[in-house]
Amino acid sequence: IDEFQDTSDFQWNNIRPLLEEAVANGGKINILGDPKQAIYRFRNGNVELINTLSKMATEWKNGNQPTDKNVFNNHTAIEKIPLDTNYRSLENIVEFNNQYFKNISFFNNEKINTIYQQLNQHPKKSNIGGLVELTLIPNKCDNIDEMYLNEIKRIIEQVQELGYTWQNIAILVRKNKHGVEIAKYLLDNNIDIISSEVLLLKNDPHVRFVISLLQYINNPKDNIAKTNILIYIAKQKKLSYNTDLDLESLTNQNNDIEQFITKYYNKFNLLKLQKKDWYQKVELLYHIFNLDELKSPYLLTFLNFVATFTNQQQYEQHQFFDYWEEKKDKISIVCPPNINAVTIMTTHKSKGLEFPIVIYPKYKSNHKQESHWVNIDNKSLNINEDSKLPTSIVTFSKNTALSVWNKEYQQEINDNLLDNINVDYVVFTRAQNHLYIIKEKESKQENTIDNYLEQFFSNPTEPSKHKINRIEDNYDIVRYTYGTETYPTKKDTNQDKQIIKITETKSFPIQAKIQTHSLKTLTEAAQWGDLIHAWLSKIIYPNDIQKTLDMIDHTRTLYNNEKEQIKNLINNLFCPQNKELLFGPEGSTIRTEVEISNLTRGIRRVDRLIIAQQNVYIIDYKTGKEHHNAYSAQITEYAEILTQMGYIVKTKTLIYLSKSDNEIYVHQV
Repeated sequence: IDEFQDTSDFQWNNIRPLLEEAVANGGKINILGDPKQAIYRFRNGNVELINTLSKMATEWKNGNQPTDKNVFNNHTAIEKIPLDTNYRSLENIVEFNNQYFKNISFFNNEKINTIYQQLNQHPKKSNIGGLVELTLIPNKCDNIDEMYLNEIKRIIEQVQELGYTWQNIAILVRKNKHGVEIAKYLLDNNIDIISSEVLLLKNDPHVRFVISLLQYINNPKDNIAKTNILIYIAKQKKLSYNTDLDLESLTNQNNDIEQFITKYYNKFNLLKLQKKDWYQKVELLYHIFNLDELKSPYLLTFLNFVATFTNQQQYEQHQFFDYWEEKKDKISIVCPPNINAVTIMTTHKSKGLEFPIVIYPKYKSNHKQESHWVNIDNKSLNINEDSKLPTSIVTFSKNTALSVWNKEYQQEINDNLLDNINVDYVVFTRAQNHLYIIKEKESKQENTIDNYLEQFFSNPTEPSKHKINRIEDNYDIVRYTYGTETYPTKKDTNQDKQIIKITETKSFPIQAKIQTHSLKTLTEAAQWGDLIHAWLSKIIYPNDIQKTLDMIDHTRTLYNNEKEQIKNLINNLFCPQNKELLFGPEGSTIRTEVEISNLTRGIRRVDRLIIAQQNVYIIDYKTGKEHHNAYSAQITEYAEILTQMGYIVKTKTLIYLSKSDNEIYVHQV
């Protein structure tokens, strides 16, 4: 069992009977964990489980029967094997962590002392050098956040001068909001970053704008969506809220916002957009608002997300916003591996990872009043026996210390202190070569972890004293260093890997789409063709025919005459005599809107591909006039690519779909 220190009581009680059974039958259990890295109490992780097992192991070692049977039955020996060699960090970082955390008995907390008093890691013999730097910024100034950002940039530039690259650097933060602020600052300063939180589509302002547009198109009375649209346009066009924009009046009148939008984006047409499917809406919005010119990886990934929704069958089309709400916290840009960019992540996500350079901005945390379940002592509260409660929720604050729940309050204070110390330990031990800590100067001499950190550097004792240096600069900033700067190894600076910038990411689906139907010359015929292709792509196997017809009946984006036209085309196309043509031999695999490519020809999209083992049957739909030569060359190109991929092309079929008479024309190439 790995990461045992974060196991909850519920998890342990579920797995414990299995483990006891295994041990009773001669088995052996290996449990790996480090109570110093227990940082998931907010997910009910209980560090006391591993502490108790550790205590039981000590009792066995001393020849005594363990006294605590609540965690594990004591019918077998428990052995504790400390792993005291640190293969990750350089010597000075290991020494700093040993001295800093080992002396944390400063807090006079029994649980903390039990966990940290035995800390004594040894660095790998060849891991010499290493640097720890503490930067203290003034706590009484108006631009504290800016000072944090400037210090981060200074450190990045400083380690670059030593030979480190962006991909060697990780910035670890306690809260996502700080990660977002740092990411924006670094990007504004032309420093590439990678961050799971920052790369979420929902955090991109352009994607949020498109979502608001879709919400407005879906419901023109949505005042929140209208407000977001107006604010975005105002920022893009640098409008004045006083003279150019009256949010209150605009958001209360449906016609005004469309008139306002068309004043700056004259191709916007609400009625036309309402008739499109989701993919077509988004693609057209990109063109109307010039978003396609941004070549934004966020927008391109979002378009792919919409395409996935359009082609799936689990959700009805009117459930798009439900689908977005379900997925938005997970959908992000997929970055290539080995990208040369600074990593930004939360301290919790960094666990188990390592980085040559770690930067840790320790922003001041505002302790919120939190509610906790407590056991009720009905007698002390003078509660009537008939109405007594076994438990209740109590909001903990300083006043709680004066109440009957003083014991519970003090326990929470101690547990919270351990959480903060453990988070620091996790961060400090992620660094391989350099660890940079940035924090505000302490204004009060309180018994806090931040005060202890500052005192460790400002009032050093042996054996740390001879390795600590104090530096001051012109901005009332104080820096302390422990150890010396260390140059990167060849492994750290290996640049033979592929380097790709996020800003150059391209989405092949939209690229291929624009090549064939440029949105700038989008005609009514091309719009009809896109619509037909979208509906036909939903029919993969025979049982999809009726499902698609039903979906057309229930869609709100088509007029009744358009619904009938599309349904007639589908019925005429998927008639019994075309069954073998469209579904191939029995047992075939069918794919629609398939992207194929080779190194020289780029991406091509096949409307319908039937795969029967190594044999393939290519079908391409055409809604325009018959151009056998041009279309034959196109489908022949598809065949050549598939042949290079190892398939045997059996047939190449062009199917012309006539809008005027609903007739189907089949042409074999």
